[in-house]
Amino acid sequence: MANGVNVLNVIRQNATAVYQDRIPEATAENLHEVGDAILTYEAQANEFVNALVNRIGLVILNNRMATNPLAALKKGRLAVGETIEEIYIDVIKAQTYDPRAAQDTLFKRHLPNVSSVFHSVDSQLNYPLTISNEQLRKAFLSYDSLDRFIAGLVDSMYKSATLDEFIQMKQLISEWNENSRFIVEPITAVTDAASASEAMIKIKAVSDGMTIFNNQMNYAGVWTSTPKDEQYLITTPDFNARMDVDVLAAAFHMDKAEFAGHVIVVDNIGDLGDDGIEAILVDKNWYQVYDYLRTFKTAYNGEGLYWNYFYHVWMVYSLSPFANAVAFGTAAPTVSALTVTPTAATVKPGGTVQITTTVTGTGDPTSKCTFTLAGNTDPETVVSTMGKVILGSKETGSLGTSNKEITVTATSVQDTTKTATCTITVG
Repeated sequence: MANGVNVLNVIRQNATAVYQDRIPEATAENLHEVGDAILTYEAQANEFVNALVNRIGLVILNNRMATNPLAALKKGRLAVGETIEEIYIDVIKAQTYDPRAAQDTLFKRHLPNVSSVFHSVDSQLNYPLTISNEQLRKAFLSYDSLDRFIAGLVDSMYKSATLDEFIQMKQLISEWNENSRFIVEPITAVTDAASASEAMIKIKAVSDGMTIFNNQMNYAGVWTSTPKDEQYLITTPDFNARMDVDVLAAAFHMDKAEFAGHVIVVDNIGDLGDDGIEAILVDKNWYQVYDYLRTFKTAYNGEGLYWNYFYHVWMVYSLSPFANAVAFGTAAPTVSALTVTPTAATVKPGGTVQITTTVTGTGDPTSKCTFTLAGNTDPETVVSTMGKVILGSKETGSLGTSNKEITVTATSVQDTTKTATCTITVG
């Protein structure tokens, strides 16, 4: 009962002066009087409905969004703009101290190895709901009825939005796997205590490895590390049930209760189960998921005597190639072929070209590659760890029959015997 009284009075306290004059303060005894006063005047009824949804509804929704198991990895709200540019400046290659050469290189430019990706608003969903005058009138029969009305109104939209958010966050994992971006560590299929112990040893080894500065556990191949308290294990109920929580907690240097917050159990990991992947260990910054817009809008249909509610949910759904993310699969990855796109391009000095890699094989091999240049004449011509080639302003190229070509070679990190090349003609 108190909940209904509080809702009515919160709305009244924040309402217009006209509303406050016409609508009495709610008590345990005067619900019918308050309801009649609201429903008698159309302007006050509209004000009540708008406040109920926008003020009360959003507060309830914001407090309950954490029921999405993956919500712990969301980044919060995108306050400004519609796009986030994530920039990573990789390590700088050291040079030997040489005072004799310094006079010739003092003003030479040393460009950093900078990579960037963009995360933009890519989901704009709307959840419509209709409430009639008659439904609203019945809500004022008792405080229990009012409480059920408010709960039903909010829950219907909340459950829908939360389910879609959960599905889309899992879909990101599937797409990451489809694009061969996971670093896959092979494990024995967990069927008994012995195989479970082997899997936990592998997970511990990878977890320990993430804390050490390296470039082997993220798709971009940048040098980074992830401390234990920023690591999250995403897995399924079946796999989680076979694991010894106490052993895993010790591996993460956490007590059991603390570690539980770093294990996210989902019904399935996208479609990875079909590929033999049982779990993934990720940096908390791997998910780049932001709330952009959450708002209610209402419209009253005088002819039909009902209100239409529209709950708008706009989101950024993306993953970071700079954050560590390792999958554990039951099949050892092998690479049968590596290709690059494009295989040839004509680029002007100062221009750029993005090279993408594709692998085929078994056991979900990663498409991650290292890139090397040959034939460049300008030291400012560089290739990033993600295959973006930037030609220096004075680049001429030195290969090919025209002596105007540069070769970019991609080498698979999964199998260094597999390579592919792109020929760039300096145009």
